[in-house]
Amino acid sequence: MGGRREFATLFAAVAVLSLALGVRAQRSLVSGEPCVFPFQFEGRTYFDCLDFQGSEWCEAEGGFFGQCAPGSPASSSGSASSVGSRGPGIPAPVTSAPEEPVQPPPSAPVLPASAPVPPLASSGSDCCNLLSGIGFSSSVPVVIINTGGQAIPDEPKIPASICTCNSPGGDIAANIKIEIRGSTSAREFLKKSFAFKVIDDQGKDMDVSFMGFPEDSDFVLYGPEMDKTMGMKNYLTMALARATGRYASNTQYVETFLVQDGGQLSIDHYHGIYIAMEKIKKDKNRVNVQKNEADISGGYIFKYDNDNFDEGDKIIKTTFTELEFVCVYPKKDKVTQDQLNWIGSYLGDWEKAMGTRDRNQWTPYIDEGSFVDYFLITEMSKNPDGYRGSTYFHKDAGGPLVAGPAWDYNEAYGQCCGYPIEGYDNDGISTGVSGGSAISPEGWRFNICIEERRCIEDPRDGTSPYYMIMMEDPTFRSLVESRWSELRAGPWSTSSIEGLISQLKGQIQDPVLRNLKRWKTSKFLEGVSGNDQKNLDFWSFEVNAMLEWVRSHAAWIDSQLSGSPALGK
Repeated sequence: MGGRREFATLFAAVAVLSLALGVRAQRSLVSGEPCVFPFQFEGRTYFDCLDFQGSEWCEAEGGFFGQCAPGSPASSSGSASSVGSRGPGIPAPVTSAPEEPVQPPPSAPVLPASAPVPPLASSGSDCCNLLSGIGFSSSVPVVIINTGGQAIPDEPKIPASICTCNSPGGDIAANIKIEIRGSTSAREFLKKSFAFKVIDDQGKDMDVSFMGFPEDSDFVLYGPEMDKTMGMKNYLTMALARATGRYASNTQYVETFLVQDGGQLSIDHYHGIYIAMEKIKKDKNRVNVQKNEADISGGYIFKYDNDNFDEGDKIIKTTFTELEFVCVYPKKDKVTQDQLNWIGSYLGDWEKAMGTRDRNQWTPYIDEGSFVDYFLITEMSKNPDGYRGSTYFHKDAGGPLVAGPAWDYNEAYGQCCGYPIEGYDNDGISTGVSGGSAISPEGWRFNICIEERRCIEDPRDGTSPYYMIMMEDPTFRSLVESRWSELRAGPWSTSSIEGLISQLKGQIQDPVLRNLKRWKTSKFLEGVSGNDQKNLDFWSFEVNAMLEWVRSHAAWIDSQLSGSPALGK
């Protein structure tokens, strides 16, 4: 029982905020509960509240918060910098009317769910001709999506058509079903990301090579908005993850046109820059686990996703810590309770073995090398969500538990707010056993929640306690050190990363400038305007800041892991 109690303490709940911090009512800024004392400022409604350190913050209606702006009714000192999103340094929401994506007119027809949408183009060459006809060309492939007059919903998927121009591996023109994807992004962003499935004339899944990726039917169009590098964080991370030799999504920058008004293609349908990606799923070219039929031991794909549960999700609960994972495969309409119970027991037995701190007991359950690689990709990026959101695992029949694939790094590389980790004030510099804050170039991510004051919103911090225990083990740490040295001497070297970013920056500069003009009213893009030079300066600053952070953070890890090469070698 001692091992269980010791392990479980890593998941223990943390006390709520002290009520003695000030005379105003207060709450955790990230708890999702409304603040108090509403007031009007610059035409918007705000709420006044205090954080756990007693600093005064304001929250705009809709959930975006920041330090109270000078001159606001709540600003007693007048020294706070901005009203923004999720932490210091995030700029104020724009007060002008948002430029919403083109929507169909009220009279637009609503098609039956199974009705195909007449394509704007019947081939890739037709797609290119359409773009030429409106005077558009690009340095990256272009995707045109036509919904036949319907607005794309969160769910379910609606029929549409897609065509591509100048795609690697050849262009396509096909029927699809498409929906908005994501959780926070789906609710808060003007620019939505999409998931789509390619179908044949009978509405059945049809495998194609989209953007030169291995053939499949399911793909993602990720639309960066909050990431001011315009998606470079996810692009870089997927490249680093693939360089380990393990599966991670292929990526390709594209520009998109979205026709939702039932009309012919025009420049007004321009929808911005996206990254084409592969959906994480069971497939020989993606997560290669066998079909779960006769053998209950696999395959499985599941993820820890904090509290992001969708209606109908099937939950795997570990029998030891009762941590909850979302079952991805088998699909929610196919998985049985016996299967959910089996994999939950497997995970519980592994957790119980970890509680003994005896590697001879816990290592037989896992592919240890995959946990080393996932640990390093998460620590290299210092992803705030790395252990608590979109954290994937999979297990084949008769095989061990495998960590990964990597997914969702738009808040990584120190460029966001460190949400939900507290202590990100003072430019992200803070003391602590981890060696730094959630956004500073110094410090680990995996052990930051050992200090309860830093993890008020999510004291469990997902799966990070697994790595706290593993990093106590000398053999596991030795594997981490040697693997880090190997990667830093090759694809993770500073020069390799600089080369990738430099090449990418030149390739997507013009698409980025078009995108920034298109989405200049986004609350995440204050400072963006209709001026190309100002927008280029804005974007270049963000890219260079990310690259400098990567240099500094990699050098810090070099200093922590003996035998690692010096920065730049």
